[in-house]
Amino acid sequence: VALVDEFQDTDPIQYEILHRIYAESEQPLILVGDPKQAIYSFRGADIYTYLQARDGAGGRRHTLDTNWRSTPDMVQAINSLFSFSPRPFYDHRIGFQTTDAAERARDQLTEQGRPGAALQIWRLPAEDGMSVETLRQSVAETTAAEIASLLSADDSRQLRIGARRLVGSDIAILVRTHTQASSLAMALAAKGIASVRSSQQSVYWSAEAEALERVLIALLEPHRETVLRAALATPLFGWSGAEIDRLNEDEPLQSQVTRQFFDHHQVWRSSGFMVMIRGLMTEFSMESRMLEYHDGERRLTNLYHLLELLQQHENSQRPGMEGLLKWFSQQRQSSAQDEERLLRLESDGDLVKIDTLHHSKGLEYGIVFCPYLWDESAEKRSDWPFLFHDPLDNDAAVLELGSTAMEQNRVYRQQENLAESIRLAYVALTRSRYRCYLPWGLTKQNRHGALCWLLHSRGTAQPPQQLSDWLSTAKALQPSDDEAQLSALAASAGAAISVSPLPEFEVAGQLSLALHPELIPARHFSKAVPKHQQVASFSSLIAGLPEDLPDHDGIEANDNTPAEFDSRLDVHGFPRGAGPGSCLHAILENLDFQQNDQAGLQQLVEEKLLLYGIDLQWREVVVQWMQVLLTTPLNETGLHLGQIPASQRLNEMAFQFPVSAFNTRQISQLAERTRFSHAPGLIAGLGGLGRDSVDGYLKGYIDLVFESQGQYFLADYKSNWLGMDYPAYHQQALTEAMASHHYPLQYVLYTLALHRYLRLRIPDYDYEKQFGGVFYLFLRGMRPQGEPGMGIVQERPPVEFINAMDEMIGEPP
Repeated sequence: VALVDEFQDTDPIQYEILHRIYAESEQPLILVGDPKQAIYSFRGADIYTYLQARDGAGGRRHTLDTNWRSTPDMVQAINSLFSFSPRPFYDHRIGFQTTDAAERARDQLTEQGRPGAALQIWRLPAEDGMSVETLRQSVAETTAAEIASLLSADDSRQLRIGARRLVGSDIAILVRTHTQASSLAMALAAKGIASVRSSQQSVYWSAEAEALERVLIALLEPHRETVLRAALATPLFGWSGAEIDRLNEDEPLQSQVTRQFFDHHQVWRSSGFMVMIRGLMTEFSMESRMLEYHDGERRLTNLYHLLELLQQHENSQRPGMEGLLKWFSQQRQSSAQDEERLLRLESDGDLVKIDTLHHSKGLEYGIVFCPYLWDESAEKRSDWPFLFHDPLDNDAAVLELGSTAMEQNRVYRQQENLAESIRLAYVALTRSRYRCYLPWGLTKQNRHGALCWLLHSRGTAQPPQQLSDWLSTAKALQPSDDEAQLSALAASAGAAISVSPLPEFEVAGQLSLALHPELIPARHFSKAVPKHQQVASFSSLIAGLPEDLPDHDGIEANDNTPAEFDSRLDVHGFPRGAGPGSCLHAILENLDFQQNDQAGLQQLVEEKLLLYGIDLQWREVVVQWMQVLLTTPLNETGLHLGQIPASQRLNEMAFQFPVSAFNTRQISQLAERTRFSHAPGLIAGLGGLGRDSVDGYLKGYIDLVFESQGQYFLADYKSNWLGMDYPAYHQQALTEAMASHHYPLQYVLYTLALHRYLRLRIPDYDYEKQFGGVFYLFLRGMRPQGEPGMGIVQERPPVEFINAMDEMIGEPP
């Protein structure tokens, strides 16, 4: 048996597939659908396909006639409203069959012990010069005031569902547009009522996404004054025009702001996106600022959602700073609407829900407000091309591009719009279990709409067959006609429908509701966290630092160098310290080693020099320096970086793996036992380090991993300054530098990490055959014509040592 649910939302292609499969088969095909709820034509759903399939079923049609959602009074109200016109859904092929409420025990909504009318129609005041916008605002304020009264803490109305009082989550407001949703949320907030909105919109289309993109651009390029100011103007920073203008006159302030952005840029590059953004939000009090807005929870929810998506992409793809921003910008332009993109609820507490009419289909709520079903605007006659269904051609879908029959085809389109608008009203009015509020009144703009048809198309004769006849009738309607029809409707429903003027409420203060539980102060944590439960790294092992960062040579400049040396425009005079080291790393990370584009290299170097605040006088020096690095042999085979294509390298490879009972003393013992103690600087480099064992995780970052002729190598860039010329980078000097900075421990950990990585990904992996070794590249000492090994430390720990390390570290218990 094949059962197709929601079949009223099918399209011709889907039905053709089903028909071909099952028309001649003996297998049962059950199509379940309600044509009265066909409201998704904008998604391609085709009600005419449903009607064709229904007619093709002949007498094999079955109808559900019991309503299990709503109370008997609510069912009676809907029965009366949609039986009021002989042709309630405009299209004569879609009729209305009354239903019965299921006979079962259920709670009732009572007010002072008595049930009220299930459908409460609020009659709007005659326009009499009142603008539609004023009327919309009045309806929003009245809706908010009624909800405040329903939830009032003084309990003057004694409203109960069964034995309990009402809470916000019993109430839903259904709207057409997000603009209407915002207006109602503001009206509720003015009454002290918190609300929550669901949406089918992508979070990437939100104002918060636009603001965040501007901020990320400024963080990526903090030297660019225009993008920096654009970031400050976003709600995330909240700077006014006057405050931004101050930057033109206040140079210290300009320098301070630039430095703040530059510092966060450095954190992003070294520690990752989430560490950076949390620090930025804390420094600039972004969360508290956003919560000052009336829809602050909505804004903050969107921001958290976006940050989570960015973090997920960074963790899974490792795109780097530029790549992450590029990906985010692409998502902002995408029309995709997969689940992870959709706006999330601000809260799952007992809050009033604001939902769109389309999204509410299939849902149910205790009390429903439909404040804007009366507010319909006619389609502009200039709107074309448009899609319509040709009744002269078996309701075939036709795209009108400007034919001679366009005016008649526009009438067909208007008939379809009216019919779907009625179906949308039906969906909205049938969502409630207990009560529905419906403002209504004739305006100049809504006489072509759904409610006008439902109330005024009845009479002794059949409803008008031609749309033009109906529009002429509707245009001539007077307020007295409306009052008469509303009275007749209420009389037909007994006590299930009431009609009253739009209520007027006295101005009251904010509603005092316990919308959130009382916060309990956090207990103070006084115990020490054992180190064996923490994440260890090369940095923490050598200096007790809390976490490892990509090693960008945080070696401070030597202030004792001769003054004339600082003026030399060569690799030895290039600025020293963490910032310049990070700049060189960034260039190498983004450089295509095999490119021959001189202009592209110059642009990359200039961009990074500006980014790290280094004078552009160094541009040509660094350009030539990069060319030297790419052509310097790394070993006796002549291997050099310029031979490595982008497809065979990984930049800033992050790793993290579990460790158990790990300490540096054991590494020394393993080195002695496995004949690796002779490695230059290893034992000396391990001396004096912390002896505490580590149980938990070991993490780090490898500057470069690459493959050449079937072997895998790792390389680490070192911008350390060892002297005023190339001879200062001879092997003995490099050995001493390696030992003094504990680099042997670093490459041992990196080798183990890469060994484990390759073992998991390469079938029949063999360390002896496939691990090529380690290169420590002291960038200031490398040159093609130098003596062999100048500026380069090459090492390859023996397999016995690495296997012993692997076994020693093991898995945590």
